[in-house]
Amino acid sequence: MVETVPPPEPWRAPAILQAIVIFIATFAAYWSSLGNHYALDDQLVIQRNVAVLRGVSGIGEILTSHVYQSYFEGAGGHAAPSNRHYRPLPVMVYAVEQSLFGRTLGDEYRVLREEFLNPAPNRPPGELEKRMVEMERRIDQAHLDIAFERHFIHVLFYAVAMVVMFIFLSRYLLAAIPLAGFIATLLYALHPIHTEVVANLKSLDEIFSILFILATGIFVFEWDRTRKPWAMALAMLSLVLALLSKEYAVLAPALMGAALMLVRRRKFRAALVSVLPLLIPIVLYLVVRKAMVGEFSPAAYGPADLIIDPFSKLRTGEAEGSILATKIDMMDENLRLLVWPHPLSADYSYGAFWYRSFGDWRVWLSFLIHATLAALTFLAWRRRHVLAFAGIVYFAFMGLVQAGIGVSVGERLAFHHSLAFAILLGWGIAKLPRPVAIAVCVAIAIPYGVLTYLRNPVWKNDRTLFLTDVKTVPDATFANGKAGSAILNEALDRLAERNRQNRPLSPQDREFVKERAAAALVYLRKSVEIHSTYAGAWISIGIAHYYREEFDQSGKAFARAAEIQPGGPALRQYAANFHLLGTTLAKQGDLDGAREMFRRAASATPDDARYQSTYGATAFMTLRFSEARAAFEKAIEIDASNPQAMQGMAAAGAYDRVTQATIERPNDPQAFEELAAALERNPAPKFAEAAKKARETAARLRK
Repeated sequence: MVETVPPPEPWRAPAILQAIVIFIATFAAYWSSLGNHYALDDQLVIQRNVAVLRGVSGIGEILTSHVYQSYFEGAGGHAAPSNRHYRPLPVMVYAVEQSLFGRTLGDEYRVLREEFLNPAPNRPPGELEKRMVEMERRIDQAHLDIAFERHFIHVLFYAVAMVVMFIFLSRYLLAAIPLAGFIATLLYALHPIHTEVVANLKSLDEIFSILFILATGIFVFEWDRTRKPWAMALAMLSLVLALLSKEYAVLAPALMGAALMLVRRRKFRAALVSVLPLLIPIVLYLVVRKAMVGEFSPAAYGPADLIIDPFSKLRTGEAEGSILATKIDMMDENLRLLVWPHPLSADYSYGAFWYRSFGDWRVWLSFLIHATLAALTFLAWRRRHVLAFAGIVYFAFMGLVQAGIGVSVGERLAFHHSLAFAILLGWGIAKLPRPVAIAVCVAIAIPYGVLTYLRNPVWKNDRTLFLTDVKTVPDATFANGKAGSAILNEALDRLAERNRQNRPLSPQDREFVKERAAAALVYLRKSVEIHSTYAGAWISIGIAHYYREEFDQSGKAFARAAEIQPGGPALRQYAANFHLLGTTLAKQGDLDGAREMFRRAASATPDDARYQSTYGATAFMTLRFSEARAAFEKAIEIDASNPQAMQGMAAAGAYDRVTQATIERPNDPQAFEELAAALERNPAPKFAEAAKKARETAARLRK
């Protein structure tokens, strides 16, 4: 029999006023984010997501795919099993926004993308690439057109989540301590560490997750009190929505069971009975998730990449240290950001932290701090003190973050466990005399709100974000790479604008492009110095050198990128550019210059038989028969039915043999006579000139 619990007091004017204050304060602090565009992972989840661009027509696709599926398919690859997150609810909101406020270009984009990824063998060089550039320009503009509406809705959801948090804390968890729920929620809402979640659209999953987890808690408390079916039905519905937002919601039954034991003094069995029905939606979710996106597998991480997995050098033994020791050390950085949220950064990945080993005192200091917090949580639990819930929340969500295989520190990664810090602040401040409590709350809330308001515009786009944050984490490879790319995009935008206007570049335009490319190279070179296999940075380096007309350095950078990550769309674009330059030089009679351009095109896209054949043919015409044969062989490996490559390889092989004979027998006139005879069969001027020299050499040797 469940102990009868009196209902919470009805909401009176002070509580309603407090909820209004929280809502307005939240909106005021984040008003400066309404002018933002898109940054960081917005491109992966929103901007290049075909299902989102289809609007409401894409909802079925969203429900049957993982959050990054469309982006990876567009890049010609697949996400590793550890990155197949099933979070359809926030993505569905993006799709609805696209239908309500924007243009739905998804079907058109998908058709072109399929053609781009599986091009016809005889397509004109660069034609598909130009169409894709124009398509992506239209898509970017379609997203920019509704950026304000998206950010307004995003802040609105956050403000609603804060009201739900206030209800949960003030009416249930901290109901015995006047003002505690209000103070905790207000300081949580304004905490600067949450700017990433609110100012960056991709993080709607975090907002929905905490909103519906707390809503689940509200209805669990009502179910525990009344045993009314409607309460459990709403609790289960809220949990389903939380699970469809982010996987963290699997912790909700345990958290709410602990809350019942602390606040309602329920025995373990009674608390278990109250939350047991919540296991039904969790089991159903796991079944559906596996059917839709496959089984989660941290071990199946895919190729080591420091950008995705900052611990990959430790996994492969390239660096000294311990992953566990490093993660323990990073836990106190999470705490520091909660207590002192300055300076903030979007990048806490490789280069923004140091690998540690268990011989480092910093690791043991962090361990000692967290062991102390764990002990205090245990003691609070033994006494059934409400602060035990704060400790449980902190360690539960922190544990999920640290158990992950990627970055262990991050502003959005602190979003859930920062609730523990807010509860601690709310409880501690509310224990003070009321005038003092209000003064302390205001003294913290105002700086929080100001810092948040000032930080929001930094998230406007990648340029504002990374050119700011690279000063905070100057040795972070990702921040440097993104800062360089953002500067480079200024040059590319100028080129695209002139192209749309059908205007040639003026001398001032050319100087601007070269200057921006040079400025970008400063950051990009540093990025690859830190992380030599950062393919994205190498591609940007190639682009920067290309527009500075430093073609040799450009070709080398693209070739390096192709070694690391072959087949990227940007590589294809600039391979097409090199090919067109080569064609122009060939028409002008500069075959040696053309061969160099075709070689760079082939190096940038080594899996394109057409570029390999063109390079082989030009190498053949410039008498570089060994190069020609290798290029033709590569073309045949890619496309065994390529007649041009087969004929070219046979001819290049024959010429290469007689050429090699002169190298092996430099004093044999017969070898040079055979070379001359072979060369004379080709009427091209270069062949005739080479044949003449070969005969002269043979005659000289006979004398």
